[in-house]
Amino acid sequence: MADNFGILLQLLGTIPIYNPNEDDLKLTNLETYKNSLVSSTQSVDQTEAELNNKLIERDQLLYADGTGL
Repeated sequence: MADNFGILLQLLGTIPIYNPNEDDLKLTNLETYKNSLVSSTQSVDQTEAELNNKLIERDQLLYADGTGL
């Protein structure tokens, strides 16, 4: 979601007439929002990577040929 949003912001940056009246829709505020999305998902990505590593270790312990439980 954050990657797609970043691509949309790049597109908006190339449109010179994009100048909304509402502060929430200005490019600087949208960029801040994208950065918050990225920082929020980083911890989730790290935790998911750790989980996947532990699942691989578990599978090796339980299902390895000759030594698995």
